[in-house]
Amino acid sequence: MNPSDRAITQKIRKAIHHDKSLSRDGRNIAIFIQEGKVTRRGPVRSEQEQGNLEAKAVSVAGHENVSNQAGSRTFEVTAQSSFQRSHREME
Repeated sequence: MNPSDRAITQKIRKAIHHDKSLSRDGRNIAIFIQEGKVTRRGPVRSEQEQGNLEAKAVSVAGHENVSNQAGSRTFEVTAQSSFQRSHREME
């Protein structure tokens, strides 16, 4: 892992650690970073928690660099899917 990726990981982990509203699963989400691209994997308690985790990663790495494979039960979403989710809710 290059120093830049390590710094991004540390910043995201710090933000997650300080958020006491996250479930144990949410705080233990797996974060993979390669060349500045962030992927998160693992179960989360709800879509709200998932959005909270995504916001933390986006605030550090930028929206275009975040991929989300975390899910509540079988729910999975990519970084671009916040638009898709809101579009589906409107249907």
